[in-house]
Amino acid sequence: MDRNREREPRSRVLAFILSFIFIGAGHAYLGQTRRGLWLLGVGFGCLCLAAGVLAIAGPLTIAGVLLAVLTLALYRLVLAVDTLLIPEEQFVYLSWGRVVLQGMGLAVLGFALAILTRTFVLEAFKIPSGAMIPTLFVEDHIFANKLTYRIREPVRGEVAIFAFPEKPEQDFAKRVIGRGGDRVEAKQGHPWINGWEVPHCVLGTATLRRGLEGEAPRPYQIEVEFLEGKAFLTMFDLQNQSVEYQGPYAVAQGEFFVMGDNRHNSYDSRLWFAGQGGGVPRDLMHAPATLIWFSVNASGLDWSGFGRSVDGRSLSLPSQLHALEPQFEKCMKEAPPFDRTVPPARVDR
Repeated sequence: MDRNREREPRSRVLAFILSFIFIGAGHAYLGQTRRGLWLLGVGFGCLCLAAGVLAIAGPLTIAGVLLAVLTLALYRLVLAVDTLLIPEEQFVYLSWGRVVLQGMGLAVLGFALAILTRTFVLEAFKIPSGAMIPTLFVEDHIFANKLTYRIREPVRGEVAIFAFPEKPEQDFAKRVIGRGGDRVEAKQGHPWINGWEVPHCVLGTATLRRGLEGEAPRPYQIEVEFLEGKAFLTMFDLQNQSVEYQGPYAVAQGEFFVMGDNRHNSYDSRLWFAGQGGGVPRDLMHAPATLIWFSVNASGLDWSGFGRSVDGRSLSLPSQLHALEPQFEKCMKEAPPFDRTVPPARVDR
């Protein structure tokens, strides 16, 4: 007599349910661990392939994220349905001890793949300070595709996530302004690259908090800047304009000069290293920020920020600045062409 048949039978319904709890768990329960491993590997490979395509073709979009979530849900459904299609004669009636052991092995493998995904593919970050207002507010949660900087170099105008050079265990988010060989200056907070002022358009004045808990709102001048084909919001504290000039800073080769969009309230390349200034080495650059997927404000969830792009390719106003919409539309309509947003090469070296 087949000893497998003396074992306790397996329930397809339970295998179906286990497949939703963790990819491959239902297959381990039916003794089809190799099949579960293979399907888990296919799912991870598809995730890496999709992230690579996005890194080459363009930034993440909320539609892309929703599609990825839907695809993963459908993938789990496909795996669950697969447990219903395996012929019963292929079941391997393992002892419950071996089922648990193999299930734990799949869980460990899945956890390791999740760590690899977070380290090398896709990671979510939370904004802890107001240095990037009005682009990113405190408690905004953003996605970053970490494959991007493995395929190409950081470019001026995009928001980069990087390890803080003075304390690499901390991650910062700032705007890339200059790259190796550039000469950067800041005049009343406005960046100048190789003697060329980054084009900007004034939207008007708005009253905002700079991100500090309990701080009273204060007036800021809101502007749009245009750099290497990207448009992004900046703001200038009307009550803190004591520093009229900063620089010049010579950006070392292999480094990137970064600034916060909250120009008078940002600890960035202008102030690092005891006020001497400095750039971010290439190996500390993690990924470009692409979109906001979750926001929280004083009233709770802020749905207005959900899906808002921060990559500089498609700019929109956050809900806090909607009163400036008419001037914003005018500025975007009159935006300079690409060639007028690219700084000249440095000539005084």
